[in-house]
Amino acid sequence: MITFWIIDKPITVFNREREWSDLSRFISSTSARLGIVYGRRRLGKTHLVEHLAIATNGLYFCAAQQPAAANLADLSTAVSEWLSGPRPIRYASWDEALDHLLHLPRRATPSVIVFDEVGYLVDQMPSFPSLLQRALDRRPRPTQRLLLAGSTQSVMRKLTASGQPLRGRANLELVLEPFGFRDASSFWGVSSGRLAVLLWSVVGGTPGYRELCDDDAPQSERSFPAWISRYVLSSSAALHREGRVVVMEEAALNDTAMHWAVLAAITAGATTRSAVAKALGRPSTALGNSLAVLIASGLIAREEDPLHRRRSSYRVDEPIVTTWKEIVEPIERRLLRSDPQRLFDDLEAPLHARVVAPAFEQLTRDWAMRHATETTLGGPVTTVGSSMLGRGGDSPNGAQIDLVAIDRDAA
Repeated sequence: MITFWIIDKPITVFNREREWSDLSRFISSTSARLGIVYGRRRLGKTHLVEHLAIATNGLYFCAAQQPAAANLADLSTAVSEWLSGPRPIRYASWDEALDHLLHLPRRATPSVIVFDEVGYLVDQMPSFPSLLQRALDRRPRPTQRLLLAGSTQSVMRKLTASGQPLRGRANLELVLEPFGFRDASSFWGVSSGRLAVLLWSVVGGTPGYRELCDDDAPQSERSFPAWISRYVLSSSAALHREGRVVVMEEAALNDTAMHWAVLAAITAGATTRSAVAKALGRPSTALGNSLAVLIASGLIAREEDPLHRRRSSYRVDEPIVTTWKEIVEPIERRLLRSDPQRLFDDLEAPLHARVVAPAFEQLTRDWAMRHATETTLGGPVTTVGSSMLGRGGDSPNGAQIDLVAIDRDAA
């Protein structure tokens, strides 16, 4: 019989019921030994795993961007404080540390050991996954559960990729996503539907952005111009260049010039592969790597045309990137010399046309797929997307239908 240990989610962890349940199940499992949690920065990953360690009386250790020996010394100190033994622990090697932690005596209730910012450990010590594999495979079997967390998605995904030392060792691989529209609106404390759409269009569902705005949410549509001027358009605002930072901090995006060009083409309206290739003056076969990397990083999404299976389109899937490319970057020099609020009159039309309108169209598709009832839509739905009717997906004479919801199973 499998016993599921109920771990109460702290009230300071907003939403994330599904993620907390998955983590609780991992901790309750008698066979689970290794779990992996990752996602972009500012999604609340550290807040989540740190509170999980606290809730289970476990260990939370956050690696730093420093030599491996310094991280080992910090881990020794953290473990000494956690175990409260008569003598301080001083690990001589990472081999010793991992073996000791994984084979600590079982406690009366399940607990977890969390290593956060694992990307720093791998950068300074490429052998870390192999050392961990060796510790996991030693006999007797490990008695403790280790949770690896990180923000560099390419590094975290590679940990369990084919041919890597930890392949097949992880019982959990949890990818933390931004909040959806409804959860994001609730998190910001915005009840007006129109205002919620404006806010979502600009900053999306990344919870950490609220802290960057001093927990100051716009209170009305009338106050929105002043809010976006203060927290997004101002050159000294933390969110001002966030759209660019989100792209630059992903280690997999090593050919940044190419990736930026692809993002720029998509935001400018080149939504198909052939259109992007034409905008860049390159053959479509040269785009495969950039498109794959941008999709894996959650920066763009590929969607199939529900009415034409052989057609697909691409869209930027991170609102703060769209805000940067469409609104902030084109006038960045003007923003250095002018009052952002005075410039808003010039920005209002492109903001609604290039940022808000596409975001709202996508919200309607999300609503149709996730929230609408069969009665509302006239039947069950298996596929939702947009479609281009006319002389082809790239034709200027084509007519775009923003929302198409069909039941492919009935076809």
